[in-house]
Amino acid sequence: MCGIAGWYKNSSSTFTEKVLKSLLVQTSTRGKDATGICWGTDDHEKQLSVKVLKGPMEASKFIETKDFKEAIDEILKARWVLVHCRQATHGSPKDNNNNHPIFNDKGLVIHNGVVYPHQKFKTNGDTDTEQILLSIQELGLDKGVENISGSLAIAYVDFKKSGFYLYRNDQSPLVWGRHNRSLVFASARDILKDSLHPKRLFMNVTCLKAEYMPSHIMYHVTTDGIEVVLKRKKEQYPIFTFGGNEEWLGLLG
Repeated sequence: MCGIAGWYKNSSSTFTEKVLKSLLVQTSTRGKDATGICWGTDDHEKQLSVKVLKGPMEASKFIETKDFKEAIDEILKARWVLVHCRQATHGSPKDNNNNHPIFNDKGLVIHNGVVYPHQKFKTNGDTDTEQILLSIQELGLDKGVENISGSLAIAYVDFKKSGFYLYRNDQSPLVWGRHNRSLVFASARDILKDSLHPKRLFMNVTCLKAEYMPSHIMYHVTTDGIEVVLKRKKEQYPIFTFGGNEEWLGLLG
């Protein structure tokens, strides 16, 4: 079991240092072997920039490291943030290649679950998660996901495209919600509830509403909103909403 979480900010949204640290610590309830974070700035007027910081320690120690403290201001200014707390299954956390985010020169991924690829690729580390990254990169989104069996909830970043992708199957949970017109997500509802407590927020915001993200759909989250880019089932999926008829798509600009 691992934990993943993150946000994609509306241009007017603000998250605080307390929220960031709380999100990491709350996510660590699902994994204490390693902690990682990545963040990106991909506004239309700026060049895509993604940075990664990770280490073989639980979140409570990770947030006290010099590297994390020096990066806090930059992380909070970024448009999006992805968090991972690892409970090791494949690959020792002492080898940082096995800790999340797993990345190469084309992109990165964070993952909760255990998977088994049908077609295997040569990896730099020992994790099953790296097979997810390579499957998507080598086979494309659709065939890449089809190549994977097991349980997965992922956030995936393509360095040539803005934002990130979210996907889960029936075996792995992923809760998402809207907070002050920003997207927030985590492996469990309590992680969001505890991290986004009003005492940790800088300003008055709308009440957090969260629900399980539909399974077998891949969403692309960018400044333009949330786009469905892949459906692995034949059923028709409703537009994701939070109460009434308010459309979730397009709320992030």
